[in-house]
Formats: sequence, structure tokens, C-alpha cells
Amino acid sequence: MMLHVTPGEIRCSVAFTGYRPSKLPFLNNPESVEYKKLYNAIYAEVERLIHRDYRFFLTGGATGCDLMAAEAIVSLKKKYRKKHVAHELCLPCRNHDEKWSEIDKMRLEEIKKSSMVTYVSDTEYFNGCMQKRNQYMVDTSSVLIAVFDGMNGGTRNTVKYAEKKGRKLIVIRPRDMVRMQFINSAEDIEQLMLTDETDSWD
Repeated sequence: MMLHVTPGEIRCSVAFTGYRPSKLPFLNNPESVEYKKLYNAIYAEVERLIHRDYRFFLTGGATGCDLMAAEAIVSLKKKYRKKHVAHELCLPCRNHDEKWSEIDKMRLEEIKKSSMVTYVSDTEYFNGCMQKRNQYMVDTSSVLIAVFDGMNGGTRNTVKYAEKKGRKLIVIRPRDMVRMQFINSAEDIEQLMLTDETDSWD
């Protein structure tokens, strides 16, 4: 089910991007102190934006930070029922989770129960479906939260795309949990970028 947002609603919509487990310093152990710190940082940022009247939140349905963010948003939806917070789970294709662990598949299914689900490409996986998903989320929001500290890959390119589109950027560095907010600050964003210019949207 697609969340159809109007131009007015885009102004109070927030997209999310972040690393998969292999790029996180603590991989994907929900019991680790570092995992819990990052989850709490994402939770606090979403809660802060809810208090500023943002109510539409979009996540990409990948393992790692995407699942973490989606779970935080679903929890906050329950906490702030009167604010009518909405979560759109933006999946890149129909079979994107076929190689996932059973635990992550179960987490995704639980998230779906409390979310509006969009298959950005209503097909099986193809080269470019991740890019299409990421661009859809940025295009349908006014703010991008990124768990990002400069590493090359899909998160980096989504940040660059959001910057190009003039979106407000909130960056959480996973290695030190420092929150930085950049609004139209190309120099600050470039300081996080690595020299490797290889493009990837996965």
C-alpha cells in the first residue's frame, strides 16, 4: 500500500538512509552496547522531529540501520498515537529479502504490520532498483536522516542526491554517535565524503 503524500505533506516528511551491517563498527548484534546506542540516537532524532510536527517517516527496508530505524519509528507511532505518525516502508522490489536470515525476515514482517508498504518497483530484483527506491524516498520528503560517516556506497550517494535536491540533512556518525545537522552546507558534507568516487546504490 502506497503512502500518497501531497506537496504540503512532503514538508513534514522525513526519509532515512544508513549502513548495512557489514559497514557498522559493531556489525548487527542487537545485544551490543554500540547497537543500543545507535538505536537510541535514531529514536531520539525521530522523536525530536515528531515534536517539531514531522509526521511522515520513510525507511528503505534493508538490513542494518533501515530495520533499526523502522523499529524505532513503529515504537514512536504507538507512543504518539494522537499525533498520527505514519511510517512508509519503501521496499525496492518483491524479493529483496530472499537471502536474509530468518531473524531479519521476522523483524521485517513485524514492521509491515504497523506500516504502509510500498514496493517502489513491483517486480523481482533488478540492477538499479535500490537507486530507484532511494530516490523515491528523498523525492517524497523534506528531511533526510543519514547514519553516515563518509564511507563509499549507497548511503553516501543518497546523501549526495539529497544535497543536490536541497533537502535538510541530519547526519548521525555511527562510530561516535555524534549528531550533526547540515542545511545546504556542501562543504560540511564534503568533509565526510571519501575520495573513492565509485557509485553504488546498494
